[in-house]
Amino acid sequence: MSSKVLFATTLILIAMFFMISNAEAAIEFDNASSAQVGTASNGRDQDILTFSHTITGGSGRALVVGVQVEQTQVDTSVDAVMPSIASVTYNGVAMTEVPNTGIETGTGYKLMTEMFYMLEADLPAGGAYDVVVNLDAKAEDITAGAVSLTGVKQQAPEASASFSLNGSVPTTITNSITTVSDNAWIVDIISTGNQATVYAPDPATGNVQRWNIAAVSSLSAGSTKAAGAAGETAMGWTDDTVNRYCHSLVAFAEDPASAVPAISAFGLIIPAGLLILAGVLGMAYIKRFKETS
Repeated sequence: MSSKVLFATTLILIAMFFMISNAEAAIEFDNASSAQVGTASNGRDQDILTFSHTITGGSGRALVVGVQVEQTQVDTSVDAVMPSIASVTYNGVAMTEVPNTGIETGTGYKLMTEMFYMLEADLPAGGAYDVVVNLDAKAEDITAGAVSLTGVKQQAPEASASFSLNGSVPTTITNSITTVSDNAWIVDIISTGNQATVYAPDPATGNVQRWNIAAVSSLSAGSTKAAGAAGETAMGWTDDTVNRYCHSLVAFAEDPASAVPAISAFGLIIPAGLLILAGVLGMAYIKRFKETS
């Protein structure tokens, strides 16, 4: 057998040997933004937060907003109540609350987080638009972060979770969420009642920080993570001076229509198109060899 025929046969065998076993993750990060408003000296003057978020055009998009509220002197002052988030809008359109993400902790000073989302049907064309957070009562601090994604399946989040702790917070905070489908993406918000805290994603869990912002007496940060195979996935943060925290997480499925077919070989993700090309080239080599021999 000539070297040309051997090479062509090898290409064909490679293409036939591997079967398409998974897909390259379709969800991609688009953009992030954040903002804060706060009141000094234990004041309670804030009930609205407005900031701009730029979103790309296209289809299969999702916008996720995490909100944190801190209130002072709750339970110790007759005029201090813990506000609720009345609404979150983007471009004037109401966003949908993510179930199971509203969580509250603390005594005296109270902290809460909650998440909201919007899918393609309600999103505007690509450009910059305002995120507006409205409370039903005045608070000391409001912080929020927005994350936009592409390649998201246009359905409600497939999973959500929330966690909190008041006092004796460890220097590494790790909480988990259980995804239902392969290649889902997780978005989170973590908040603390200490504005001097330094939050950073835990390298052991692999989530990527997208925003981090401090208000007068609180701080929040947000991250994303491509979860891979369906199942329990951890989201971790390291900290230095946390007195209490709230952590809300949400998972979105990928849109199969925008996934890139691929195979996994020797720990590498190889687009299926390359294997098809290898087979085609192999057959072309053999045909050309027969014609010239």
